Amino acid sequence: MLGIVALVGSSTLLDLRLLNRGFLRHQPASQVTSKLLPVMWTSFAVMLVTGVLMFLSEATRCYESTSFRVKMALLVVVGLNAVFFHFAAYRKIGEWEASPKTPGAAKLAGVVSLVLWICVIVAGRGIAYW
Repeated sequence: MLGIVALVGSSTLLDLRLLNRGFLRHQPASQVTSKLLPVMWTSFAVMLVTGVLMFLSEATRCYESTSFRVKMALLVVVGLNAVFFHFAAYRKIGEWEASPKTPGAAKLAGVVSLVLWICVIVAGRGIAYW
């Protein structure tokens, strides 16, 4: 539980910064990213290890669960969105972070990330019921 809270929480802070919202909107995007990425990677590692262990304890039940399959598919899309952000916007962060306007690619990645993480959480909760 701590892993998902740390990952989604730090991701949400970064996404809100990309959308020029939240209390970090006045901070340079590179500074916010450099502080949050280590938290995100550590949280992801914790979630990966604990998720694999949970899956192994109930592999058949999880594999047969539609919610589990949806969650795994959504996590793949979350990863693809992160790759999109890094290749489309993060590479040029030095050029646009001082600008009052965040580029469209960064905003798109932020919105998609927020929506996907909400869907991942809902699908994850659904594993116990469906």
